[in-house]
Amino acid sequence: MIIKIYDNRIELTNPGSLMGGLTPEELQTDNYIAVHRNKLLAEAFYLRGDIEKYGTGFIRIRKYLADCPNLKLEIIPRGDFIKTVVTNLEVTPQVTPQVTPQVTPQVEKLVEIVDGAMTREELQKKLVLSDREYFRLNYLIPALKNSLIEMTIPDKPKSKNQKYRLTIKGNEYKKIFRSGS
Repeated sequence: MIIKIYDNRIELTNPGSLMGGLTPEELQTDNYIAVHRNKLLAEAFYLRGDIEKYGTGFIRIRKYLADCPNLKLEIIPRGDFIKTVVTNLEVTPQVTPQVTPQVTPQVEKLVEIVDGAMTREELQKKLVLSDREYFRLNYLIPALKNSLIEMTIPDKPKSKNQKYRLTIKGNEYKKIFRSGS
């Protein structure tokens, strides 16, 4: 699971699709039939008291949200993933900056492959990218702007000895990304 927290919403992305042909619209009702991927695991959690009842999660979430008219629940199928978004309608993202950087898939790939201090050439080779300008515009600059990577020689950005490494923020993001994938 990948959890992204913003000032105005929380996004949860899970691998897999809805089971048994269930649709997001059916999850908005109280009469859907839940199907389990692993019945033995579900039974074990039920017997341990870790889950209350099979298939009641979305019903309980909607009942809770009924008391919070400023919160909106969306269930968005994305191929082999399901994204669930809870948005606070009272907070506008223009007023408050994001807590978690909005990172493109390209930047995620870059952060994932950085290992110590690496040259631009090493990074491009590891990403199997030959176009220097494409790499710079779509990978390097956005990662630098999000403070996920940094230059080893910041006062000489065009130095032939320039290397790039993850920042503390980049390392934290990498840990979160790895644990969610």
